[in-house]
Amino acid sequence: MCGIYGMFSLTGARLQNPQLLEPMGVLLRHRGPDSSGHIATPTAALGAERLQIIDPTDRGNQPFKDPDENIWLAGNGEIYNSPTLRRRYSGYPFQSRSDIECALPAFLSDELAALEGKFAFIVWDARNSTLTLMRDRAGESPLFYARVGEEVVVASELQAILLHPGVSKKLDDEAISQYFTHGYPIEPRTMFADILRVESGTVTTLSATGTAVKRYWEVENIRETPMGPDRAEQLLDRSLNDAVARQLNVSAPVGVFLSGGLDSALITALVSKHNGPGVPTFTARFVDKNFDESGHSREVARRFKTEHTEVVVDDDSLLRAFEFATDKIAEPISDPALLPTLLLAEQAATSLKIVLTGEGADELFGGYPPYPAHQIVEPFQGIPGSIRHRITSTILNLPSSQKRVPLAFMLKRFVKGADKPWIERHAGWFGLGAASVPVNRFNTLPQYGDRVGRLEGLEAAMKLDYLTYLRDQLLVKIDRASMSHGLEARSPFLDTILTQLAFSIPSSLRVRGFTTKWILKQVAKRYLPALTIRRRKHGLSVPVGALINGPLREETDRLLSPRQIQAPGLLRVGNLQAMLYEHRAGIANHARTLWATIIFQRWHERWVMGDA
Repeated sequence: MCGIYGMFSLTGARLQNPQLLEPMGVLLRHRGPDSSGHIATPTAALGAERLQIIDPTDRGNQPFKDPDENIWLAGNGEIYNSPTLRRRYSGYPFQSRSDIECALPAFLSDELAALEGKFAFIVWDARNSTLTLMRDRAGESPLFYARVGEEVVVASELQAILLHPGVSKKLDDEAISQYFTHGYPIEPRTMFADILRVESGTVTTLSATGTAVKRYWEVENIRETPMGPDRAEQLLDRSLNDAVARQLNVSAPVGVFLSGGLDSALITALVSKHNGPGVPTFTARFVDKNFDESGHSREVARRFKTEHTEVVVDDDSLLRAFEFATDKIAEPISDPALLPTLLLAEQAATSLKIVLTGEGADELFGGYPPYPAHQIVEPFQGIPGSIRHRITSTILNLPSSQKRVPLAFMLKRFVKGADKPWIERHAGWFGLGAASVPVNRFNTLPQYGDRVGRLEGLEAAMKLDYLTYLRDQLLVKIDRASMSHGLEARSPFLDTILTQLAFSIPSSLRVRGFTTKWILKQVAKRYLPALTIRRRKHGLSVPVGALINGPLREETDRLLSPRQIQAPGLLRVGNLQAMLYEHRAGIANHARTLWATIIFQRWHERWVMGDA
């Protein structure tokens, strides 16, 4: 991975602030601490901070130029099919063994869609002052841009773009609405009106005549193929092994973030199958036993003879991670799992440059509780009204709990959304709870289901989550956490071929009744003990409710005080004060919404009102 950045004039005029290139690189050096490189003319400047993995020599340093030195390229990530591309472009005079350089002949041949992997690219064509920006299919590697007059500023992270005096900190009203409804702004928006994300699975071209976005990956067009369970299991086993092998095709050691759940345990098993015993694994060991799964991780590590490290997660370390996240990351990431992920990355980066994760398995194979819940909505709606009303009333009056994922919490979510249209229902089950959004002006539910609106049922829900929750929340979290410490996190489940196969497997094989990830569990039986496979899904949960009531109590009171909330002028004071009272009194568990608001308030102080 790398940090890439630049400034480009689309009209041939001189850059207004060329002196900013080096400071932009400094702000992104955590992404690529091994080397720095720049190319600059009066009209364009491109830089890269490199994390050296493939071809760690100086020849692999970026940016790259084509033989005529008219085309410049800087890339972030990994092209997994680079050996195939080198054979395809055997006549091109490569200057390195770097996988990233393969994108240059692909660009010159107008074949960028042939690239497979996790990546983001900046390509500058000096012949016609045209800028091309590209991101991978799933959205693993970030890339942001802002137009400043006739110039474009580009970077891997927001803080490098905010350095430019021409970029306003004006907030995006719709992005704020999305954040407080779902927990994240939806691509291509950011919280800043002037800054956009390059959309995943697209090539974006900017020139003096305008901006063109070409989509080369449309997951909604992958159709389910009739197949039996035996055939699906055989194909999935082979494809998953191939995906892991492709991502292990490096000379550097590769570790695994191991939670003890199915997905990361299966990745650990396959890495061990390919690399043998001694795979470095890392897990979070929570002091709060209600949230600790390290015992399960330990069992998996013992089974595969990994080199296992447990990272202690207590109040002090969570507070340290909280301070780091809100000070160093220029986006409000509401997922509390960011905190332990930062701690895991910090530890892993002391000995490794690459870890594999289980991201993507839930969206591809149907791992979340809302998926089977969709299947019982219709029977629930068929219950006579008076009986259904009594059931709903009983559920809504269940006592709240501060434990990890309380059953009462899930049941309340279910009954509140049961009568809504499926997209709105699904968003409510997954999001912060649209009914209690504490936003002052922008509380309409964004309509982001256009790409999957013509699909139905589980297939639609899984693809919707792939295009939103995975892309805009989970992959943002894992990238910012890992790259904050110069660690590259890869997900074999997001391999292009594996993704195509997963979405072609009938959804009835992915979710069977109340059994989530059914077909993946059939494959897992070949590698994992039954107990690991049967364990209820928890995810990397964090005791934020206890933090709000305990170590962060004073800071929570400050951030959510009427005076402090009035400053941004965005949030309903009464709603938040009532929610905080109910949470602390044990009347309701508002941890998710309160946490998202705390993160937003800290982010606003640091990155909007501050000097960033």
